[in-house]
Amino acid sequence: MAVQRMLFARTDRLGETLLNLPAIAALNASFPSASLTLLVHPDLVPLLSRLPMVERVMAYPPGSRGLWWMRAVRLARRLRAQRFDLAVISNPVKE
Repeated sequence: MAVQRMLFARTDRLGETLLNLPAIAALNASFPSASLTLLVHPDLVPLLSRLPMVERVMAYPPGSRGLWWMRAVRLARRLRAQRFDLAVISNPVKE
């Protein structure tokens, strides 16, 4: 299967997201004809929208911890509608 739509997700702070720029560039270089979407913290959308290798930047839904599962369901629906062929989730595992 050819990869046409890719998602790279890093939904935390600026520094950690910027440290992932080489990985984002490598992903883009590996699949040059695919469109690349980033899923990031809402505050980072204006900055990361300027990256030439990125076609689209999406913000994950912010909010309190209270109804996290509702936000997760809405986000899952948004992502499923995009029909990504490949997704890289770069967030660390919390222990």
